[in-house]
Order: sequence, then C-alpha cells, then structure tokens
Amino acid sequence: MKAGIWIAGGICIGFGALFMMGAFGPTGFGLGSEDEIVPAALSYKSYGYDASLDLRPTSSGMFGIPLILVGLVLMVYANAGAWKDTNNEY
Repeated sequence: MKAGIWIAGGICIGFGALFMMGAFGPTGFGLGSEDEIVPAALSYKSYGYDASLDLRPTSSGMFGIPLILVGLVLMVYANAGAWKDTNNEY
C-alpha cells in the first residue's frame, strides 16, 4: 500500500514539474503585461528587465504547483514511518 502512495506521489511531482517547464502549454510562470500573461522574452523585449517584478503563474503553473505539493505530501506520508520497517537493524 505504501509503495502505491509513494509511486503516486512521484507521478504527481513528475507531472507537476512537466507542467511548470511548459511541456503541455505555456511555462508555469509568465510576466504580466496589463491583463495578459506573456512569455518572458516578449515582455523583456518590450519593457526591459523592469518587468521582472510582474511575475505571475500561468494556467499551467496553477495546475503544476498543486500537483507538486500533493506529490510531496504523498511521498512524505509514505516515508514517514519507513524506519519502522527496518526491524531495528541500524
């Protein structure tokens, strides 16, 4: 049972990382320009590095961040009592 939770946590973290990298659309974060979020290269081209303070999560980021957090919680839960399975060998 713990192996399944551990694997599910790893899958969540993996998919969350892919969403943040932009494998399924835009990257996880973009720079805000008025009411839209644009890629960093376009924003830097128009506004220079002063636009760096307008960093916002994109739709992929809003999905990727919770996936990473859920994956971390699942993996911590699965590994929290792992020392009990060692039969005091160490």
